Amino acid sequence: MTANPEYGHTHPGAVKNLPEVVFDLSEGQAPSSAFGKTETAVHLLPEMAGELMPPEEVPVLELSLSLRPGATPLEVALDLFRLYAAVNRLERSYRGAGLTPDDASCQVTPTGGKMSLRFKPTEPAGALERLTRLVRTINEAVTDSADDAGSLRYRSIERCEAQVIPTAA
Repeated sequence: MTANPEYGHTHPGAVKNLPEVVFDLSEGQAPSSAFGKTETAVHLLPEMAGELMPPEEVPVLELSLSLRPGATPLEVALDLFRLYAAVNRLERSYRGAGLTPDDASCQVTPTGGKMSLRFKPTEPAGALERLTRLVRTINEAVTDSADDAGSLRYRSIERCEAQVIPTAA
């Protein structure tokens, strides 16, 4: 099969204007006096009053992490995935719809680093109660495991504090 070079190319050509075509659908009769006017009565709807309200406050879970000195980026990444999965699973166990990562910030120092993670609840209804229970559970688990040899059982995370922060929707 060979390609034909004539097809697929456009070339400028002369412009042809076609003659005007007039359609007369009135069949020679004069237009009615109501031409262009509606024959149906217009019904005005009652006025609807509304008030713009400020957005609802949606709580956000904030985790403040202290990273161990010498933690590798791979260890931190793996521990963050594990931490997110555990916190998300815990929120779902409280009949929530899960958490979505909202914001993160990181400050690295020569002796370690601090990281702040925020998670927004997928289902805002009842989120304050669920996140309050979640914070209490996380902070109690951190306190209880402080005596264990691998606090928090994460290689790169030395300390974790949880709190609920109200934010606009």
